[in-house]
Amino acid sequence: MPVIYVATNQIQIFDPDKPAEVLTRQNMVLEALPGMKEGHAEHFVGRRGEQQRLLPALRSGDLQVVIITGQGGSGKSTLATRLARKLETSGFILIPVPSSKENPLNSARLLQAFGDAFRKAARMHKARGNTQKADELAVLAENLNNPKISVESRLHDAVAALNEGRFLLLLDNFESNLEEADRHGILCQ
Repeated sequence: MPVIYVATNQIQIFDPDKPAEVLTRQNMVLEALPGMKEGHAEHFVGRRGEQQRLLPALRSGDLQVVIITGQGGSGKSTLATRLARKLETSGFILIPVPSSKENPLNSARLLQAFGDAFRKAARMHKARGNTQKADELAVLAENLNNPKISVESRLHDAVAALNEGRFLLLLDNFESNLEEADRHGILCQ
């Protein structure tokens, strides 16, 4: 039986005449991220400690990189999806880029994902009246498709923009891009 101990001389614990305070909390739809169906679970159980440690640091920018490792099927993608969706409600623009042996990560896929995210951010800035930032992001998004600019320069510009904004890049199944020998060496270091 639960017991409440109170160190006060008040007779009432709450005032029945005072209207209840309604706490507002933004609802979250925990849908799968585009291209990451394996990262979606209807009933997400556990990992509360990881979320409580990671979310505040990611929101504030104190933590900028998270690498989640573990056995296949242990919930890495689900945890990453959960964190991403929660950060999305805080104004982050998600950039999910899944990989597989059949669809490995490459610069063209990254540039396309960055361009899409920058166009979305430009629309958001424009809606808020920040036309200068909106124009900068729109130009950057177009430059990412410009074959006259080296891939290295385009990726450099994209990373600079990612660092200046509230973007969340999620590289799922990154290990599928590594050779088996490389994968073993990275995990053992």
